[in-house]
Amino acid sequence: MYHYVRDPRPPFSAIKARDVKAFDGQLDYIARHYTVVRMQDVLAAQSVPEALPSNACVLTFDDGYREHFETVLPALQRRRWQGSFFPSVASVCRRRVLDVNKIQFVLASASDVDALEHRVCALIDEHREQFGAPDAAALRRELTERSRFDPPGVLFIKRALQRLLPRTMRSRLCDMLFREWVTTDEAAFADQLYVSVAELMAMHAADMFVGGHGETHEWLAALDHDEQAREIDACTALLDSVGVAPAERVMCYPFGSWSEVTCALLRDRGYALGLTTRVALADLRTDDLFTLPRLDTNDLPVSAESPLTEWTRQVLG
Repeated sequence: MYHYVRDPRPPFSAIKARDVKAFDGQLDYIARHYTVVRMQDVLAAQSVPEALPSNACVLTFDDGYREHFETVLPALQRRRWQGSFFPSVASVCRRRVLDVNKIQFVLASASDVDALEHRVCALIDEHREQFGAPDAAALRRELTERSRFDPPGVLFIKRALQRLLPRTMRSRLCDMLFREWVTTDEAAFADQLYVSVAELMAMHAADMFVGGHGETHEWLAALDHDEQAREIDACTALLDSVGVAPAERVMCYPFGSWSEVTCALLRDRGYALGLTTRVALADLRTDDLFTLPRLDTNDLPVSAESPLTEWTRQVLG
């Protein structure tokens, strides 16, 4: 599972990304120990899992960033490998910067995370009565989870603006912070950040795989039936426009969030697979096909000469 694949770019050098050299090194490690297969191979192996090599590996890229077209696509083509790319509809089709990305770039723009956290808390308390939300102190107490990638202050900012606050309030605060800390020209920023529909079509024509990643990159499990249906139907329309065959529809859940309602809606619409962010090796013989796990880029080394990780040892037996 990959997201940003880019070298540091001022003024947003703090964006967490797999840099290009390390990406190539990780592909070397994967080439040494795994067999990269196409998503269509996985779809064909649903009924006969043994048809896949025991060390089969699929490369997935979330969020539809422009570097997936400019950097990742040529790197994969040099190796004659397929990547699977999962853009969100609002960013690709309407040139909206997703709230999740607004938060990331606000964080990357803040030289003092404590000051940013103070500003976020002030905005929460300033607007909470209007939206019927708890105060910042209550939200802090509610956040009990831990992250293997983020310190507590950053995790609080992310979770408050991604999930803990009412949906309309979250979007309002993300817009305000993005304008304060990043830019007021959202459309121009989106043009630089995301692939276009034409580029997705070119990737699909180059034998890359394109799947769904929600319309607005929301936590699907937090939405009701009709809201989830709208998110999924928007994905289906985008996939149809790109030229994805109905039998090859795959959903990659934003934030890894899904519910039984999500899976039922996907089955009703002919989707074949669902990808989560649960960290584990996928096994088509035992795993639910709509809740397949993935490893993160941080779970494998970035050099072919690196010692085997436990994940790789499990694959190689």
